[in-house]
Amino acid sequence: MKNKLILLLWTASFYFFVVGFVKGNDNCIEMGKEIGELGEHWQFPSDHLPVGISLENQDDQINIMTWNILNNCYMSPWVNEMNTQGLVNSMITDLDKTIYEDSKLTRRDIHVIDLILDTLSNSSLEKDFICLQECSIEFLQEIETKLPKNYSILFPRENMYKNQISIIYCSNKYKINYDLSCLRNCIFSEVKSRYVMDIVFQKKDLKVRIINTHLPFTINKKAREGFIQFLYETQNSNEIDLVIGLGDLNCTEIQLKDQVTKTFKNNNCFVFSPYPTLVYPKTDDYSILRTKALDHILILNNSWRKKSIPIDDLIQNASESLMLLK
Repeated sequence: MKNKLILLLWTASFYFFVVGFVKGNDNCIEMGKEIGELGEHWQFPSDHLPVGISLENQDDQINIMTWNILNNCYMSPWVNEMNTQGLVNSMITDLDKTIYEDSKLTRRDIHVIDLILDTLSNSSLEKDFICLQECSIEFLQEIETKLPKNYSILFPRENMYKNQISIIYCSNKYKINYDLSCLRNCIFSEVKSRYVMDIVFQKKDLKVRIINTHLPFTINKKAREGFIQFLYETQNSNEIDLVIGLGDLNCTEIQLKDQVTKTFKNNNCFVFSPYPTLVYPKTDDYSILRTKALDHILILNNSWRKKSIPIDDLIQNASESLMLLK
């Protein structure tokens, strides 16, 4: 009887220790769906899936999407040699070949560009904004020459990093208010190479502030706190009708909503995370591949009606890859 009591007390103590550790340790994120190596089954050109939302009010409709397209600089060693996400032999590695000998542009880059051009030509659902992360310099230079006349691309031109973020926008509808915009705002003091694009687009009397970013990896809680605080402070922006923060935020929906609740303390920030967007990489703490939603859209204005854009209306045939993650 005494031994059973000791065992019961030890089990209870261990349980509460684990629960407390998980709740208190930001590295112990909630579990996603366990998944094996997808390999050749992953017929999509990036490790991330796109996310898109349609916003409507009485006078306007805005269709916006975010997509981390996977920079070639991460192919080796993370994808090809270490196979951290189980994507060797997928479309990603199959198309990882330069288009000619002295070029850094790959067949995968060209395929991604073709998919973006295809969605821009979709007359049934016009895209107002496409926010991209992990763009190589070569990719940006190539896509800029191929965009339709009614679209433009915005990215920092000076001191270009090998890993950039960018915004494609419908330039026959929206103009940039440069006085209120910042192409590269380095708000993350601990990671100098990461920044936010903070751009105010204007259409007649409508001002839309879009804040596109790629946060450091999930263990970096300070960057997430800094980004949400930055969003919170935009509430004081004068004459801005709508603020949208989005990108590869490298945190789960629960982590994000927890930080939003702590910072905003009201319901003024809507978090949109409709589905898992990638296979979470193997790390020292996580040896089993699991699906996660790390790409999110945040809306600071609850007066706009919100509707998820079907993934195939974002990127053609992306639903086949999404089904693998669900």
